[in-house]
Amino acid sequence: MVLCRLQAELADSRTHEHAERRVLRIIAVTFFLLAAYVVIGSGINLATQAHPERSPVGISLTVASLLVMPLVGWRKRRVGTSLHNPLVLADAAETMLCATLAATTLLGLVLFAAFTWWWADPIAALAVAYFAVREGREAWHGELVCDD
Repeated sequence: MVLCRLQAELADSRTHEHAERRVLRIIAVTFFLLAAYVVIGSGINLATQAHPERSPVGISLTVASLLVMPLVGWRKRRVGTSLHNPLVLADAAETMLCATLAATTLLGLVLFAAFTWWWADPIAALAVAYFAVREGREAWHGELVCDD
C-alpha cells in the first residue's frame, strides 16, 4: 500500500491528503489486528501453559529477523523522515515492531531453555501488543513524528 501510494504521488505531484489518510488508517488497522492476535495468542498460551517449540529452522528465522528487521526499519524511518512522509514512517514502525516480536520470541526461547520459564514469551508478547496499539493510534490520528 505504501509503495502504491508513493508511486501515485510521483506520477501526480499534487498532495492527496485524503488518500494518504486512508492508507494510514489501513496501516493503523494492521497494528490493531496484530495486537489482537498477540493478546489472544498470549492468553491461550498462558491459559494452557503451552511450552514453546524449539526448531532449528524457527530459531534461525527468528535470529535472521532480529538481525535484518531493525536495519530495514531504521532505513525506512530515515527515508520517511527525510521525505516528511507519514506513510513511510508508519511502515518503518511496523518493521520495527516485527523486530521487537522477533526479540521477544528469541528471549522466550532462551528463558525457556535456561530456566523452563514457559510463560516468559507470552508475557513479553503482551508488551509488544501494547506498543502495537500505541503505534496504531498514532497512525490512525496521523500523529507520526517526522524528526531526526
